[in-house]
Amino acid sequence: MIILLLAILTAIFFIVPAKLRWGEFAGKELVFHLLGGIAGFTAAIMLIIWAFLPIVVDNILADYEAMKITLSDARLHHEISALERVAIIESVIKNNQIIQRHRNLHSNFWIGVFYSKRIAGLDYILLSPTPPQT
Repeated sequence: MIILLLAILTAIFFIVPAKLRWGEFAGKELVFHLLGGIAGFTAAIMLIIWAFLPIVVDNILADYEAMKITLSDARLHHEISALERVAIIESVIKNNQIIQRHRNLHSNFWIGVFYSKRIAGLDYILLSPTPPQT
């Protein structure tokens, strides 16, 4: 929605005044030029997003694996502080929210291309109770 709004504003404030100043528009051509500018701008933004999507997915997968390792280390070494325990719990919740978002939206017709099936297929990271600090 924001991309479409930016495309419309770009077409209205930059393309149309320049063309009107030069006297290149007449009637229906204005509509076609506006639609063409909006479509071109939207396509350019979507291509930029799709170009960086694999990098974002790989970063999320790396964070997921790192969190699993951190959690297993915390379970093995029971001498973690309360602050470290809170940080681990916050990271697990954040990762589980990302997984949930991808599970809900990867099959959506309109925005599913921006969400990965690889992330949607991950299991949730479960927080088992860690023994209290001694």
